[in-house]
Order: sequence, then C-alpha cells, then structure tokens
Amino acid sequence: RPYAPVPRQQDMDPEFSSVPFPNPEEKGVLDLAMEAADALDADRGLVIANDPDADRLAVAEKVDGKWHLFTGNELGILLAGWLWEQRDKTVAPEKYAMLTTAVSSKMLKTFADHAGFQFFETLTGFKWMSHVAMEKEALGLRVLFSFEEALGYMPGTTVLDKDGISSVCLALSLAAHLHASHSSLTQHLLATSRTLGFHLSHNGYLRTPSPTTFPCILAALRTNGIILPPQNTPPPFRLASMRDLAAGTDSGEPG
Repeated sequence: RPYAPVPRQQDMDPEFSSVPFPNPEEKGVLDLAMEAADALDADRGLVIANDPDADRLAVAEKVDGKWHLFTGNELGILLAGWLWEQRDKTVAPEKYAMLTTAVSSKMLKTFADHAGFQFFETLTGFKWMSHVAMEKEALGLRVLFSFEEALGYMPGTTVLDKDGISSVCLALSLAAHLHASHSSLTQHLLATSRTLGFHLSHNGYLRTPSPTTFPCILAALRTNGIILPPQNTPPPFRLASMRDLAAGTDSGEPG
C-alpha cells in the first residue's frame, strides 16, 4: 500500500494548529494520523511522524484493529536489534558499542550482556552520547546505535545527534522486513522481550510556570522519597531507590 499523508498536516503550518503541541511525545499528536490510517484500512496500519525539525521519530502500529504507540524505549530496542542483525559479523561483538542515557530503559544493557557488545550510559541528552561515541570510535570501537527514551535515535555516527530522517528509514526497513515474514513491530517487540526479559518503564514530565516548583519537588524527593499528590487523588508512588546525579548518590547501590 502506498504511503498516505495526513490531509490537515501535509502543508506547512507555522502555528502547528492541528496538534496541541508540536512534539510527537505529546498525547494526541498522532490522533489525526491514526484517523487517516483507519480510513485506509480497518485492521492494519503504520504511522510514522517526525517533529518540526525532524530530529525525533514517533511510530504507531495497528494490528488486528488495535493501535500501539511505541515508547522511545520500545522503538529504541527494536532499532538496536535491527542494526545488530545487519552488522558486519566478521567483526568481534566486543568491538561494537551502543549507548543510551541515565533516564532511558536498561533493556539495552541487558541486550549488550546477551549479545556481547559494549554498552555505555551517559547523562541525559545527545550532546553527551555524541561526545562518548566519538571517544569510543577513537579507541577503535564501532558505535552502531544510540538512543534516548524521548523519541530520539542516532543510528551510527554519520550524524552526531538525534536524527529523525535516518531513523524513519531504519524503522521502515525493519517494518518491511517483518511484514515480508508475516510479522509486525508489535509481535517482534514481544519476541524480543521474551528473549531479554520484560523491562517496565513509566516516564513522564512536568511543566510548571513557576521556577520555584521544581526545586521544591527535588527537595521533597531527597528528603522523603515521596511527592505529595493533590487532594482526592490516589496514594502517591513511593520510591524503592533513587539515583541523584547532582548529589552523586544512588540508594539502589550497596554502600
């Protein structure tokens, strides 16, 4: 089936009037795309979306009439696995490396332990991963892939930043490969999780107009390990452990 644009989003619109906020992480941003896909096929579909500067990638897949929006961690491990399958297998596994950040899933580390390539974790942001990638390549490693949970992916090191365009190509090549073998991204993610173990992540972020709110939240976490919710809401999450990069502490580590 040919690719189909979203009618309300195919022309330039500097106001981004068709979405609540021009970021593929935002809830509802893919709704129009999924509606357009529904009109073409009631049972199956694939939606791909970049943000305005094309450095992020969002993917949603419909299988048997149900949509699944992939998180950055889910798509990240799928793309990592696809690049690993296509690597030059005459090169020893330990000569390859992949990277992610402190706020992303540890599933890539599990994959590294399973497959034998080197894994590196950096601070949040592609400036850190790009710097480490250059350092590792200078030492003779081949950096296959880097990603962060916020829908950012860096295949290889040709572009030393998150790149939505090359990531679209990579995701579509994987989807086409799976389709040819009567599978799907969703099914492949389940198979990958059965191999590596299921890794749960629950990411979110908070917007506040007050510059004093965020320091108060951090202070509450550091003091009590808890954030008090508004009235009439369920009990808050309690933290089993907390890693504080600013303070250099990790309560989940012995000692």
